[in-house]
Formats: sequence, C-alpha cells, structure tokens
Amino acid sequence: MPPNPIISILSDLRDRVRKLEGKIPRVAARDAITLVSIRSKLHFTGAVVTDDPINDEVDITCTGGSGALADHDHSGDAGDGGTFDAANLTSGASGDGDVLTSDGAGGAAWEPVPVIPDNVKRHEIVFSGEGNLTTGDKPLRIYPPTGNWTIEKVRAAVDTAPGTQAAIFDVHLNGVTIFTDQNKRAQIAAGTKLDDSDVPDVTAMDGDDYLQQGVDQIGIGPAGADWTVAVIFIAA
Repeated sequence: MPPNPIISILSDLRDRVRKLEGKIPRVAARDAITLVSIRSKLHFTGAVVTDDPINDEVDITCTGGSGALADHDHSGDAGDGGTFDAANLTSGASGDGDVLTSDGAGGAAWEPVPVIPDNVKRHEIVFSGEGNLTTGDKPLRIYPPTGNWTIEKVRAAVDTAPGTQAAIFDVHLNGVTIFTDQNKRAQIAAGTKLDDSDVPDVTAMDGDDYLQQGVDQIGIGPAGADWTVAVIFIAA
C-alpha cells in the first residue's frame, strides 16, 4: 500500500516545528528578579510575579490598586484623607474674575477680588529738574485728575547732595504755598539726598486746582543737583 501523503506532510511539519522551538528563547524562572525590578520601577500596586516551572515561564499579575485616595482636601484645614471636601464642590456659582476662598475650617466660597478703596490708593504728581539747584518758583503747572483729593506730604530728592546747609523745597497750590508753617517744608539736609515734609497746612484740592514747585534755599558748595519733588495725595 503506498504511503499516505497527508501523513507524510504532517510528519514533516512536526519536525520543522520542533527545530524552530529550539531556536526561540524563553523567559525562564531565573529572570523573575529582573521582572520584579521592572515591576517595582513601574509601581504596579499589588503586582505578583510567579514562576511556572511546567511551561518554563514567568507570569506578572497586576491586581490593581486598593485603599483610599490620596489626600485631596483643599478646604484649608488638615484634610480628611481620601475625601474631597464637599465645600469645594458646593461653593455656589462664581462670577467672572472671582476667586475661591477658604475660611480655614472646611468652608469655601467664591468671592470677587477685593477692590482697594480710592481713599487708600496713593497718587503722585512729580516735578523734576536736571542740573544745579537754583532758588525761585518754577512756572510749570500740573493739574491733578478730576476728583477731590487730600495732599498727604511732599517728598524731595536730589542726586547730588547739598553742602553746608539744607536745600528747601516748597509747593504752591493755585499760586499759594501749601506750607503756611514754613518749617513743615521738605528740607534735604547737607550731605543727604532725601526728605519728606510734614503734613501740609493746606491739603484739599480738586481737578481744577494746579500745583507748582519752588526752591526756597539751596546748599553751598555744592548747591545740590538733579532733583525730584513728588506731591503725594489720596482721594478725599
């Protein structure tokens, strides 16, 4: 009886498969240490590495994480571990530009950004000049913004300090000094470069008033040079 061709083909395929198996590398049990190292670097929570000696294989089983979430409490207190404060999620609707604030005790709320009141905002009108100081009233006029204002003080500064005696600066409102008591004027002492006046005697002004700056006294050898005079005021 002639040989069955199908059996011959199957037998040949089996021999070829056996030869190929001998050339395919396997992950042996000795590689478990390397795989454990990989697992630790990847931080597989609950991962188990097992050796299968029958099939000459190593299996990695990831069972997934367990336990509470990390602390995500943003209420401002110590936190509740795996909980997320309800106040953070039920603080109401917010408006454009609002910020989420905390009361430090687990409560939160959306609030508008605080507005600094006009009566604490400081404004400045600055006169300046280059070169050596000379006495006299300066003709330059500067008007404040529209509104009612209160002058707080005058700050004078020079780049070159006066010698021997102080450099004294005056400020006029509508042509009249704001320092009825002349001792209140900004006076930069000899050898120094900065001074603030006392509170002026005349402090009220509005947008229709104008300011001018004058120099009542200069230093002696040197006179003082390169100056600024700032009139500082707030809303009335």
